[in-house]
Amino acid sequence: MKILESINEKILSQTEVDGINEEMLTTDQYTIDKEIKFRKLKAFLVQQTQPKIQAPMP
Repeated sequence: MKILESINEKILSQTEVDGINEEMLTTDQYTIDKEIKFRKLKAFLVQQTQPKIQAPMP
């Protein structure tokens, strides 16, 4: 997340004052979207690496 924060700071430093609120909202929305996707991916990878338990055959 520090990389995204660094990118946000660079974007804000190069953004003109007129559209700064809109740019901040867009950047925050993008950051939240990526964070959600990273969390879902992490959960998926954890699930995939857990051993599968099979029911015994009758």
